[in-house]
Amino acid sequence: MKSVRRLTRIRGFALAQGEVNNYVVQQKIARLQKGGN
Repeated sequence: MKSVRRLTRIRGFALAQGEVNNYVVQQKIARLQKGGN
């Protein structure tokens, strides 16, 4: 049971990291669409 809990924690962390990366990419795309650098 402990190993499963650890896996879900790691998976949750990975998801959080992915969301942060996604947000950064969205910001970059928004800047490019505005024509800014």
